[in-house]
Amino acid sequence: MRVTMMLCLLVSVTLSACERAESAPAPLKARLCEPGVSNATCTTAATAAVARVVFVGKENACQCTRKAIDGSWKALEAALGPHNRIAVEQVKVDTESDRVAPYRAQRAFMALPAMYFFDAAGGLVEMLQGEVTEEQVRAVLK
Repeated sequence: MRVTMMLCLLVSVTLSACERAESAPAPLKARLCEPGVSNATCTTAATAAVARVVFVGKENACQCTRKAIDGSWKALEAALGPHNRIAVEQVKVDTESDRVAPYRAQRAFMALPAMYFFDAAGGLVEMLQGEVTEEQVRAVLK
């Protein structure tokens, strides 16, 4: 009985805990298209130029998620610099789920924020998620 109560308490705390997941970014030379797509239409992130960034955040976030979102936004701004020529779009997962769905379908995220980097043709170059640093963004932009 005691074990059952402790297990229920553990599950309850886990489910109500602040949403946060650490994740490593995908390797920089990750394929841009899914398996089964012609190699002639695929490029690697190392050779694709980023033309657009979609930043997925959350309108109503807990304190630790808000900290990750704000910090990652600052890292993105710093990496892009004051003379940015890359289009940046912000969407919120909790209030604009219909706008987030197409990006999530391309590559699902497990932590917020999520940053999707696209080339001029609309191909996914890279996706970063969680607490993203300026160095991580710069590595994708090179």
